[in-house]
Amino acid sequence: MPAPEIVAKNAFWSLCWAHPFFLPVLARLRFATGPVGTACIRADGLVTVDPRFVAETPAIELAGVMGHEAMHLLMCHAARKGPREHTEWNKACDRAINAGLKDAGIRLPDGALYPDLTVWTATAERLYDHNQGQGQGQGQGAPKATQGCGVDPTPGPGQGEGQGHPGQGEVDWQAVAAQCR
Repeated sequence: MPAPEIVAKNAFWSLCWAHPFFLPVLARLRFATGPVGTACIRADGLVTVDPRFVAETPAIELAGVMGHEAMHLLMCHAARKGPREHTEWNKACDRAINAGLKDAGIRLPDGALYPDLTVWTATAERLYDHNQGQGQGQGQGAPKATQGCGVDPTPGPGQGEGQGHPGQGEVDWQAVAAQCR
């Protein structure tokens, strides 16, 4: 069996066949393994996957999770966080991403967070504000293995905030998002 990070990257490749929008992102991501529960992404484009999660998740759902992680970068969630509480911001971002992925026909694992139907197309900022005074939306309750991945704004060693110039070892994710469009 291939290494979990290779399985995750291959799952992302399969997503790209159906949704070529993601190809410019895939070309810039790096993959690693670690005990993260599911998967997470850093602002510099390092995707870390949990080997157990990879082994237990069907390929079609793993592809959706990889697309989900990429969307954190394309939507510049780390840069948009501001003073918001980290965990709740990640949940709002997850809901915003997952609604769009579901609308695009991309399958996610059971337990993925979705916004209430009344705010289905809302931005992460609006979902954050909405959820501060109300319930947490569909998929609420005890955290599941597919919830709360988010984007880690912490740069890797020798990396900036992920918004710099590609020639300096950083990726301008806003430019990548423009290429995707």
